[in-house]
Formats: sequence, C-alpha cells, structure tokens
Amino acid sequence: NGIWHATSEDGLVFTNVADEPVFAPHNAWACSRAIDAEVYRVGDDLVLMYVTRDKAGEVQQLGLAKAPYASKWGPGDFIDQTVDAPLLKPEFPWEGHCIEAPTVIARDGVWYLFYAGAYNHERQMIGLATSTDGFHYTRVGAEGLCFRAGLKGAWNEGESGHPGVFEDDDGQAYLFFQGKRSRKANYFLSVCKVEFLKPGQNPAAL
Repeated sequence: NGIWHATSEDGLVFTNVADEPVFAPHNAWACSRAIDAEVYRVGDDLVLMYVTRDKAGEVQQLGLAKAPYASKWGPGDFIDQTVDAPLLKPEFPWEGHCIEAPTVIARDGVWYLFYAGAYNHERQMIGLATSTDGFHYTRVGAEGLCFRAGLKGAWNEGESGHPGVFEDDDGQAYLFFQGKRSRKANYFLSVCKVEFLKPGQNPAAL
C-alpha cells in the first residue's frame, strides 16, 4: 500500500494525479505499507503524516514526510522526515501495539495531533500530542491519553477511536470519532466540541 493523491474540480469526480502512489515509506524501521494520510500546511511545506508498521508487520506506528507546498504533491515530491525512527510509536499500555488515524489542527502557533491508540476491537482510545513547529510532537500529560472509551453500559464502552478534527467557519473545532459498545457491536459515529484552554484556564470553568 502507498498514499495516493487525486484531484477534483467539482468535489464529486476525482482523478489520480499519477498512476502510482505519491508516497510510500522506504526506511530502516518500517515496511513499505502506508495508510491513514493526514496533510496540513506548515509555511512553505505540505506535511504528510502516515501510518505504517514495523518490518515484522506487527506494530503500527506514525511517520511524517513533507513536500514543497508549491509542488504538484506527486511522486517524488514527498521526502520522508522520519527515516531513522517513527514520529510516534506505542509506548504505553493503553496504546497496545498500535498508533493510527492521525488528525491535526493548528491554533495560536501550536499544532494539536489527535491519534488513536490500540488496534480496533482492543478498546481503542484517543491520545493527544502537541508541536510548536508542526514536525516534532510530544504527548500531552504522562501518557498522552485525552479521550477515553465510555463508562460501563455506555454506547462507546468498548471503544472510542479513529478521530478526525474539523474547524467550522466560525472557528469552533469539533472532534469526530467512532465508538461501539462491545467487540462484536456495530460502530457508531459521534462528535464533541474541542475547547482550547488558555494558560492557567480551568477546564471546569468551560
């Protein structure tokens, strides 16, 4: 698998920009598989986050590449920035053997990276890391966990994962996520508001 790029003039019909993937990892720590593309602009660069696995195909991890924003974002334009080591890899018990579904939003010079920890059906939950340059990220808090699965009996008791962050025209940010009650239950999609705290602000006051 690789990351492909398609364009559209009407938002309905899309055409691949090339007959091959625009990016696939070729580095010391990952296989050539890449999924879960997330792109965002940092200055003159288009940053591409991607998800891949280790050489054994067992541990899912996060990598990062970039291309000139003025390029066509095609094959050969994206250069891997995580050749020697992944951007993030599972390190804590709640993350299991998987980090995936990165989604990024910038606010007041800070990039916020939401990601899913643990594989689907393994009580996936959502973590958070931040960056001041859009390329290097540090987990928030001791383990990065910011959005848990639901309490016993809740519709998302079994899982809250695969986040997608979105900013509306009025500046309000929303976090979409999937959840389910148990391993064998159907998935549902939900959304919550994201509030960015100012220094010293008490979350209880929101």
